[in-house]
Amino acid sequence: MSRNDIYKVTVQDNLYFLVFHKNLPIGFGSAVSLYINDFEFLKFDCFGENKGHYHIYDNKLNETIYFTEKTPQEQINRTCELISNINLFLIKSNKNYIKNFKIDMNIFLNKIDLIKNKLLEFELNFYSLLR
Repeated sequence: MSRNDIYKVTVQDNLYFLVFHKNLPIGFGSAVSLYINDFEFLKFDCFGENKGHYHIYDNKLNETIYFTEKTPQEQINRTCELISNINLFLIKSNKNYIKNFKIDMNIFLNKIDLIKNKLLEFELNFYSLLR
């Protein structure tokens, strides 16, 4: 498995994040996935310039979108902004159980700082000296 030091952040029943770091031939750095009903719906790979990207998994599609932000830290900040707007991702889903999933936004938004801090910790501890 390419995911290391997995840190789980539970938001509510059937909704959680896994924060981890990866070192792959295509890039390395901090990453976070959002799971709804144990389905990996979103994944953000903060690998730095020309490598950092995120995935939207919906109906067996793997849509990959590259960050315009250059540094891993900028990509981590952008990831947290995107995650904060989770409802925009949900309503576009082709899966009804995703589209209709109700999130307690107060709890959800309160977890984002924890996620950001863990992503930054992994970047600092494992990758900042390699860049």
